[in-house]
Amino acid sequence: MRALTGLFILVFAACLLAGCAGVSEQRSPTVKDSRYISAVEHKARMQGVEVMWVNPPRKTRRKSEDSDVTNPGF
Repeated sequence: MRALTGLFILVFAACLLAGCAGVSEQRSPTVKDSRYISAVEHKARMQGVEVMWVNPPRKTRRKSEDSDVTNPGF
């Protein structure tokens, strides 16, 4: 019984870790909104304020940002 409980805990932990490993920033439907971040940081510097992003603003990824291959336009 003790071995069965230990095995169950081990399998549960492995499944939990595998689920966390499957989350990828590359496959995320959003990207950091760098234009907004730059604007806020510029304004903050002008006022002498330091900005520390805990959760940086994000925007929906466009189709052109999805592909890894550059599109030469033809």
